[in-house]
Amino acid sequence: MKELQAVFVSGPAATDGALSWNRSETCFFKSSIAGLRLDEINDSQAQEFIRKNRRLWASAINRGLRTLRRALNLAYQWAKLDKPIKVTLAAGEKMRERVLTSEESTRYLNACPQPSKDCATLILDEGHRPSEVFALCWPHILFNEDHTGLIQIVAGKSKAARRILPMTPRVFDLLWARYEKSGCPSDGWIFPRRHMPERHINGDSVKEQHKKALSVSGVEPFEFVPCSLRHTGLTQLGESAGGNVFVLARIAGHASITTTQRYIHPQADAINDVFGASQRRLGGHKTGHTSETLSLEAAQTKSESSDATV
Repeated sequence: MKELQAVFVSGPAATDGALSWNRSETCFFKSSIAGLRLDEINDSQAQEFIRKNRRLWASAINRGLRTLRRALNLAYQWAKLDKPIKVTLAAGEKMRERVLTSEESTRYLNACPQPSKDCATLILDEGHRPSEVFALCWPHILFNEDHTGLIQIVAGKSKAARRILPMTPRVFDLLWARYEKSGCPSDGWIFPRRHMPERHINGDSVKEQHKKALSVSGVEPFEFVPCSLRHTGLTQLGESAGGNVFVLARIAGHASITTTQRYIHPQADAINDVFGASQRRLGGHKTGHTSETLSLEAAQTKSESSDATV
């Protein structure tokens, strides 16, 4: 496992987040995987690890498996492995899918101290991963004279994560203000650590600020983690994209649209509109809400109520 650890933290894409492998709460270093060479690891060992650790939450097991999968992918990219190795995650993981309301987002941002406020705004408006925002540096920011700009994400979990996105007006304003306050630098982190400016902030750096913002804002803290801002932002962008999962996948930096589908929440009216347009094109009957028909929204509510009583 030392070889695996070295491959994971020493490569060109390694950041502070990579070091979390050392603090993993799973039992990888006590498992049979720890004694294997990289080219000896396969999915069967991962599944055996899942079976032996059934007492753990699926999310706890998958934290370790995702780290293992990331390390193996990097080893393949760096020609340490001849072929990619598949690692299947444990089933039953509950995904955090909290979507904030506009009022909750505003209250939270108003209560956020810096630099958490600017980081949260970037995540919410652009749909970036928190780790992508923390690691932003000035060479990857382009300001245009017409008060527009571009943000380049140069590293990530997959090729799809490397992307260029336009800034929202609010993001342009906050980045330009930071740029001027920093003396218009040509290099360096946008969010450096206060006492270690040679390194950027990370999730641990803003943890207390997040807790403070929740306390001051009065926003319900249930399942509200920094990634909830990304989920909220991508959900809103998905609505703006008209539910186009391929466009949203490009914005989110997803390698698979299966992941992107979590952020698409079609409303009942939108579904009725699709069927209505289809019927009009085919010359059929009109669909939608009438006093004599059960609306899709009501039908969905009725179905959910029935499921809850089973």
